[in-house]
Amino acid sequence: MVRCCRKVNKSQKIHDKDDGAPLDEMIMRAGQSTAYAIGLDLTETPMADGTVLQEGDMLLTPEQLAEDVQDKRAEAMGLGKRKGIKSTRYRWDNKVMPYVIKGGTFNSGDMTEINNAIADWNKYTCVTLRERTIEPNYITLQNGKGCSSYVGVINWGSQPVNLARGCRYKRIVLHELGHALGFQHEQCRYDRDDHLDIFIDNVDEDMQHNFDKYTRSSMNTHDVPYDYSSVMQYGETAFGGDLRKMTIQTKDPRYQKLIGTSYGLSFADLKTMNAMYKCGSHCPGSCPSNGYMDKNCQCQCRSNANNFISGTVPIKSCGSGSGEITGDGTGGAICDGSKCGCSKGFCWTYCKLGWCYTNGKFEGTQDGDDIPCQSDNHCMQGWSCAGACTPV
Repeated sequence: MVRCCRKVNKSQKIHDKDDGAPLDEMIMRAGQSTAYAIGLDLTETPMADGTVLQEGDMLLTPEQLAEDVQDKRAEAMGLGKRKGIKSTRYRWDNKVMPYVIKGGTFNSGDMTEINNAIADWNKYTCVTLRERTIEPNYITLQNGKGCSSYVGVINWGSQPVNLARGCRYKRIVLHELGHALGFQHEQCRYDRDDHLDIFIDNVDEDMQHNFDKYTRSSMNTHDVPYDYSSVMQYGETAFGGDLRKMTIQTKDPRYQKLIGTSYGLSFADLKTMNAMYKCGSHCPGSCPSNGYMDKNCQCQCRSNANNFISGTVPIKSCGSGSGEITGDGTGGAICDGSKCGCSKGFCWTYCKLGWCYTNGKFEGTQDGDDIPCQSDNHCMQGWSCAGACTPV
């Protein structure tokens, strides 16, 4: 059945600088500018080689698509589960992802963004992204159509990471490289209903499949909790059409206007990638359960840095003998109020939106209160009870 094509919204312009729009909106803009996401591609119509575009920017091989369908059928019928995308055969050999950059494609500004994204994956994980020499399988960063990547290594030789104009910002490149390394989208995790409400009626019927949840057999979370600040999380109007209808509502309202806008890798992104590639498997000892062992045999725990603001990676060194720190996904630690100081950066994020959390509730323009959030100090009281605080 041929499905209707989506019109280009002329008002959705490609910006020369990252304007802070949600990740999915930027991906859609780039797709529309190249006439890629206008037609049948978003409806899972196979391309000439059998590849299917799923969830806006994930390219799946015919084998991966078949596994996905079989996993969903098996889980629905309560049958035994089989391995899917989470299979280690989609991991890069020797933890090395070779790359080629298509010549004459990117300017110096583009290359700065691309190199910064590559540097972060190299610095904070044991995966090595390096220029290809003779490796048979590798990624090719190219202009392509829209922003897209295959998920994991597909053993086809060169596999594209498409970075059209509008995709050449560090956070978009981090996202697409995350797919190439094996990451899937946060909003489609099998446990997402515990953290999100999906307004499926606000999604065009032929786009609703983009909110299908992964099965437990096709996604391995490595026991890392859901993360609103993940660079793999889409924004609140993903697949909401030209009217940008709300399709995703966070159960924690503090994140409603923030999802999809992370400027850098989150703690959970790093913990998951380090677990996927067993970065600390050669190390003696252990780390707190909420931390992870990095490639240098150092325990890393969540810091109160805010990757929504500057892209600062929210990790800090911690030792297994120093006691465990518990977190709630806010980038800070949960404290009892008497031993905490407010994380200023986190408060500022919400003050910028015109609201804050005081006296056990949200105040400001977001929930209709008349009390404006004017400064960080206005947020200080009560934030320790919300979890956005620093142990003192």
